[in-house]
Amino acid sequence: MRKGLVLLAVVYMVAGMFAGAASAAEKPKDFPTRPITFIVPFNPGGSSGLMANKIGEYAEEYLGQPLNIVYRPGVGGLTATAEFAHAKKDGYTVLLAPNAVFTVQPFMRDVKYSINDYRILCGVHKDPQLIVVRYDAPYNTIKEMAEYFKKAGRPLKFGSSGTGGMNYNNQVLLYKRAGIEAQSVPFSGGAEPLINVLGGHIDIATGGTPEVFNYIREKQMKPLGLLAEERDTSDLYKDVPTFKELGYGDPLMIYKFLCVPAGTPEDRAAFLEDAFIKILRDKRWIEFSEKNYNVMFDATGKDITARIVPEIEETHKILKELGVAKK
Repeated sequence: MRKGLVLLAVVYMVAGMFAGAASAAEKPKDFPTRPITFIVPFNPGGSSGLMANKIGEYAEEYLGQPLNIVYRPGVGGLTATAEFAHAKKDGYTVLLAPNAVFTVQPFMRDVKYSINDYRILCGVHKDPQLIVVRYDAPYNTIKEMAEYFKKAGRPLKFGSSGTGGMNYNNQVLLYKRAGIEAQSVPFSGGAEPLINVLGGHIDIATGGTPEVFNYIREKQMKPLGLLAEERDTSDLYKDVPTFKELGYGDPLMIYKFLCVPAGTPEDRAAFLEDAFIKILRDKRWIEFSEKNYNVMFDATGKDITARIVPEIEETHKILKELGVAKK
């Protein structure tokens, strides 16, 4: 996953030397002439806000204008995404979008938008989740945990953000496929399930690789699996098997990308895509990502569109399997 970010920086710089200025999108006439509003659909202080602020540090260098970062939390990103579909199509508003607002939310509630209402610019990061238990738990694998709870005669208690959230869906999917009877204990904040695992109030939860780093390093928690497409190659996580390696198929992936409203003039959209990709390939961003265990998602708008369209249908099938899709 993080396969030598410093080497990656060198690859990007060399690629840039060969691509030259001819491959860069030409700066449109009279754009941008004022700050660009950058919408974060979550509360400030989380990983999304941290990334937005870091991107903002380099914005003027690559865009010629600063970013005006605006936080618009609500319903896991749905509120901002729905509003953004009707934003001005002038290139002056950019959304940091979580994929779940397109792959999950439309199948769980009525929404007034679709992926066709957005022009995707580029990827920002992936958010692999670790399945964690207390370090002193009497099991070290999912199979051992399944056997333990069969004998215990009670359901496994897992923490999540509630029905429909990605951490809820992935855990229900895992326990169903592993044959484990499980009971959801909902929490309002991302850190709460982890704190309750430590306190012994619940048995298991998921957390992003940066969130659980200290708990695992200090041997307060141990990971049983990784919800990601491939293993994390860092020393702390390199021996943790993926969901698929464990025999439970592919998890629902979590990632974020930038977009503008569909219908934004293509010369402006192409310029923004080019500028943000350069920011996210800047060696300072790569160093920031390595330091903060941020898994980079280097992808163009076309790359993500090609990925997310079939992913929407696959996710719908999984949600129906879990019994959480709307009728």
